[in-house]
Amino acid sequence: MNDEKVLLTDTVSASWSADGSRIVYSPSVQNTAGQKIMNLYRLNADSTRQIKITNNILEPFTYSNIFISSNGSKIVYTSWRERLVTNTSLTSSLMDVYTCNIDGSNETRITNSLAQKRFLA
Repeated sequence: MNDEKVLLTDTVSASWSADGSRIVYSPSVQNTAGQKIMNLYRLNADSTRQIKITNNILEPFTYSNIFISSNGSKIVYTSWRERLVTNTSLTSSLMDVYTCNIDGSNETRITNSLAQKRFLA
């Protein structure tokens, strides 16, 4: 007998907690303006209690390469975001590594990617 169950569809990245009790994932959902918006969600392994843990409303944000810390208190992920390039007045879409608490609070960028020089000319 096959006891497989589909828990997620249209998900870009997902991670199981170390104890196997929950999943953090990032689906891409189309808003009313037709933009693809990504957020982080948490779901129990039995597919109950889906909780949206970020509240992103901007299209350029992405969440990928998600990992839950071994004690289940933190999430680490990569994200493309439009931001000012350090020490310039230029804005660029850059990928960095971020961390936050399992509830989405206390987001911190932990890398500082630099734009390629050819884009700064």
